Amino acid sequence: MLQVHQLTKRFGDHVALDAVSFDLKAGETLAILGPSGSGKSTLLRCIQRLIAPDSGEIWFCGQPVSQLRGEELRAYRRRVGFVFQHPHLIEHMTVLENVALGPVMAGLSTNVALRLAAAALERVQLSDKARAYPASLSGGERQRAAIARTLALEPQLILWDEPTSALDPILVDEVLAIMAELASRRDRAMIVVTHEIPFALAVADRMALMERGKIVVQGEPEEVLVGSDAPLSRKFRRLYEVRYAGLYHHIGTRRGRKEAARSRSQQRLAGAALLRRLPAGWRWKGTISG
Repeated sequence: MLQVHQLTKRFGDHVALDAVSFDLKAGETLAILGPSGSGKSTLLRCIQRLIAPDSGEIWFCGQPVSQLRGEELRAYRRRVGFVFQHPHLIEHMTVLENVALGPVMAGLSTNVALRLAAAALERVQLSDKARAYPASLSGGERQRAAIARTLALEPQLILWDEPTSALDPILVDEVLAIMAELASRRDRAMIVVTHEIPFALAVADRMALMERGKIVVQGEPEEVLVGSDAPLSRKFRRLYEVRYAGLYHHIGTRRGRKEAARSRSQQRLAGAALLRRLPAGWRWKGTISG
């Protein structure tokens, strides 16, 4: 579905992206982790063409994105949804009106837009807040409304830019639950920039670690964190073990096939442990096994 080839972006003397390349299949979820300033958000903005790269190319369903202009570019952006760190809801509009705004601007009739918005709110378990105004919502509810706004456009690819980073820790799980449910359906591709390591292990098909504008390692999540000797992999491995030592299984390092299999099993169990802590009322449709 998506091919990113040698993507480079500079801001003055700062190289935000340095020849970044990867592919994404339809229905696949890619988690991108990395320290602040590593280029993760810039990468997402280049993919949606909110900013233009200096060099390199992006292909979406076989079509080069750099050649899109006018209505073709607007249509592409509707197919590639973006969930930001902050919801950016319009305060004088109801939640339903906020969610319906995208389809209306895409040229759909008001009735069709409202129907899509209502269905999107139901998917994020926010139907009871349709007539409410953003000021009355909790932080988690506001972010779920922003997710519904993206879903109402029925995108083929969703880009998530650390959607839980601005939330109080107690509200994070309700947003992660929605994201996990969407990933389990596999009816759209997703690229998730996140610092939630157990969540990424549970839902991602592949993981990429970024540092200084480059993807330094990518592959299956457990191989990236367990099987790689890259310095950034070791840093995230230590972070995982220190931060979640009291909640999750120790992941260890790989020593032969048996140890590797055990580590993969432990990784999946760690992700499953996080999912068991997510709120009631949602259904996990995927499987998590060793």
